[in-house]
Formats: sequence, C-alpha cells, structure tokens
Amino acid sequence: MMSVNNIINQESLNAALSKSFAMKRIPILAAVFSFFDAGLGHIFNGNFKKGILFYFSFQSILILVVLTNTFKTFYGLLFSLATILGFRIFLIVHSFFEAKKILEFKPRYFNRWFFYPAFMVLSVMFYFSVSKLISPLNKMSAHVIAASSMEPVLLKNDYIMADENYFNKNSVGRNDIIIYHPNKNSKNAILGRIIAIAGDTISSKDFQIYLNNQPLDESYLLPYNYSEADYLNPTLREFEEVIIELNSIFILSDNRMNSIDSRMFGQVSVDNILSKPLYIYWSEKFNRIGTAF
Repeated sequence: MMSVNNIINQESLNAALSKSFAMKRIPILAAVFSFFDAGLGHIFNGNFKKGILFYFSFQSILILVVLTNTFKTFYGLLFSLATILGFRIFLIVHSFFEAKKILEFKPRYFNRWFFYPAFMVLSVMFYFSVSKLISPLNKMSAHVIAASSMEPVLLKNDYIMADENYFNKNSVGRNDIIIYHPNKNSKNAILGRIIAIAGDTISSKDFQIYLNNQPLDESYLLPYNYSEADYLNPTLREFEEVIIELNSIFILSDNRMNSIDSRMFGQVSVDNILSKPLYIYWSEKFNRIGTAF
C-alpha cells in the first residue's frame, strides 16, 4: 500500500507539474505584441478569436480610410490618424490589462514562440497584397518642399499632401499648382503653377505676363523691386508670344526671379504632370498647417 508520504509527494509533484503548465501572462509583453501587430497581444493572452477579430477590425479601418479618400482633406487626415492611432492604443492598453487579470494560463498550440513572428510575417504579406489592390483607387503622396520657387504660397520645408489621381478625373486648369517633370527624360520633380493651357497665347514684356493678349493679374506674387541686373536678363524679363499646343501647358513658378520653368524649357506635356498638391499638413509656421490649394 502507498504510504502517506508517497501520497503527499505525489500531490506535490502534481502541483508542481500543474504550475509548470499553468502560468501567468506578462502584461508588458502582451502590450508589445499589440504594438507590433493588432490583435497579437490578445492571441498571446490565449484569446485567438478575439485577436483575429481585432486584427481584421484594424485592417478594415485602414482599408476604409483609403476607399473613402479621407486623406484628401486636412481634417480628414486628422480624423483618420486619430481613429487609427486611437484604436491601436486601445488594443495595447486592453491586452495589457487583460494579461494582468490572467492568474493561471495554460499555453495552447498558438502560444508557441514561432507563432508570433510567423503571424507578423503573414500580416505584412496581407497588408502589401491588399495595398496593391486598393492603392490605385487613392494614390496620395507626401512631399517636403526643398526650394523657394513657389513662395509665398509654398515655403521651403513645408510638408504637403498631393493627389496623384487628380488629373485622371479632372481637366487641367489655369492657376492649378502642380508637381511635374519638365520633360519625359527628366527625373526631377518640380513645383509650378499652370498659367496657360492648350489654345492660349502667352507672352511677357518687362516682367508683365500677357495671357490671350490681356495683362494677367497675379495677386499671388510677392511685390518685387526689379534691379538693373534683372532688366538685363532677357530670359526673365520677356519672351515672345507662344501658342500653347494641344495636350500642353505653360508653367511658371511664383518666385519668378528664383525659379526654372517654361521660360527656360518651354511648354510641358500634360502627360508629365505627376500630382496636384492639396494642402499643407506640416510647416515650421504653424498658422500655415491645413492651408488648402
């Protein structure tokens, strides 16, 4: 017969074995997993279904932001970022406190160490696959202004959001500010303002632009006192009348004395337009943030 000591030892062994398989979760690790991938912290806590639900909820928010074109306005951008960031913070905090409540935890098949990096790799693959499918619907791009050629409308070090699909749905118009290549072989993107479109005539005399034989009112330009050296520069001072060809535009920058534009390289094909700036989302001058064009 089994002695009392043997029974006690067996119970101690069973308790030790039970503790080895029943453990607590580490809250900070759950939060870290949630930071790197939505829902992964909850999977770490043993809630696989909840984790998958949170993961696809977060991905759905990202997809919805793209499909609804919310980034096309500054306040839409703020709302979208606040929603995305707010939901991610909720997941981090929720998984952290959920882990603190777990006193005993028995690992399951999805709690093996290799599952977590595998999940993150699959998540990245899923993200890029979906992005490839939906990105043509809303091709937005962010840029930082590297030169002063469009002052005072755009200053050096302004950060802007631009719509690469804008001219697929809208025709080019006079006064549109655009990002473009001067020619098909150029790799440099330039900012400028469309002054004349197909069928227009444009010329310049003593720094005054004439559009369709009428002086062009350009209130967006800064007042400028021309020097004698400026008047001696024929490229900047004047050019002969040009008739804008079909599918072409004539572009000038607002900072006329410190820019390269159609005065130097001539008309630009509409096909060389890359995008249309929509608004400033960050600037060293805070009052400029949110300015739309």
